[in-house]
Amino acid sequence: MTAEMTAQEKKNEETYKACDLDIAVMKKASEAMAQEAAKAMAK
Repeated sequence: MTAEMTAQEKKNEETYKACDLDIAVMKKASEAMAQEAAKAMAK
């Protein structure tokens, strides 16, 4: 295994972590929107 490969793998891992974070944020946002829509319909 070359040092270059290790650096690339580390970069990929950071990218995956960032994507997981984005997905978590989007899920929270969509849940919040669903709750707002439910409140609006209840009125």
